[in-house]
Amino acid sequence: MSPAVPRPSRAAPLPPEERRRAILDAVQPVILERGLDVTTRQLADAAGVAEGTLFRVFDDKEQLVREAAFAAADPTTGLDALAAIDATAPLRDRLVRLVELMEQRVGQVRVWMTVLHRLGRGPDGLPHGPGAEWARRQREGLEAVHAQMRRLLEPDADRLRLPLDDAVQAVDALVLGMLLHAGRVGMLHGGNLERSFEPRVIVDLLLDGMLAPTDPTPPTPPTPTGDAPTLTEGS
Repeated sequence: MSPAVPRPSRAAPLPPEERRRAILDAVQPVILERGLDVTTRQLADAAGVAEGTLFRVFDDKEQLVREAAFAAADPTTGLDALAAIDATAPLRDRLVRLVELMEQRVGQVRVWMTVLHRLGRGPDGLPHGPGAEWARRQREGLEAVHAQMRRLLEPDADRLRLPLDDAVQAVDALVLGMLLHAGRVGMLHGGNLERSFEPRVIVDLLLDGMLAPTDPTPPTPPTPTGDAPTLTEGS
């Protein structure tokens, strides 16, 4: 009689927090596709679990959709990429990479903001309950992002016209405004995010303004070709 073949053991279940995060990551694409009309069956299929499993982790569909949107729109998602920017590189190159990363995040987050707006507002239009929690996360995440932006500007603080903290706010506001303008243009032309300005153009505008460069050296007056006529008394 041949010896019994041992049955493969089942993989150990994920710890609760890892399982929760895996579900949130897995359902994000179907939420982007279906919005708030997504069904619990579609969410379960996307996560590769039974519907009952979803509701052992989340209270209901609304909580699952809301938490998935929170995770996708969390400003700290891109912190590792920001921290990888070399602060010893030339200022212009540092800022170009910063704008590239901000452009990626705007494209990823734009759709999630609509979902969060619908889920997180009370009758008075103000954040309530989970919406207030999202606002808190956004504030804390933005502070972490601004700390990284400050790190990138600090080596050239003595060259900046603004105090360092004001310069961080200016970079954030101006770059984000130009990127959101691209989103508005895209919505008017088929719903696609269009790149209105290349990252290097945005940085050039940020550092140099809109005026074309001019030669700072004053023009040299022409050299006289001969003796100038002189005025004599009575002439």
